Amino acid sequence: MGVGTRSHVSVRHTSGAIYALAQAHESLNAVPRYASAFEKASEPLLTKQYVDDEFSRIIERLLAVKSEENPYVSAILSLRHGSSTIDDAFRGSAWSAYQSFTEYADHFMPVRFAGDAATGRAMRSIGPAMPRAKSRLFQALIEA
Repeated sequence: MGVGTRSHVSVRHTSGAIYALAQAHESLNAVPRYASAFEKASEPLLTKQYVDDEFSRIIERLLAVKSEENPYVSAILSLRHGSSTIDDAFRGSAWSAYQSFTEYADHFMPVRFAGDAATGRAMRSIGPAMPRAKSRLFQALIEA
């Protein structure tokens, strides 16, 4: 679900119950439309091939770092080549580039959080910054 959306709905027995149910129905109907739109937008990433140098430059721009100065770039490239979550058929594609970045961001990127790291990662993934970064990378991979 996107930022600001809910995964549950509660409806009290009040005069607004019918309206609340209509809103829930509308939200649920949006899921197939979103999935279809995402699939269509993702298709170019499956066929477009990227070499590591091109992908590294995109990551450098996105993270505002230089590859040689930042271990994150090599960690993301390592995931691109070795992660079991990326199908070998897509390993050199823009899709694998996108997936390796999101996997790193969601599961391995260091967090600064007062509680445990898993909670910090979860909070970061639903906050405004990470979805924006993922969206910018998605767009950059399509446009490059």
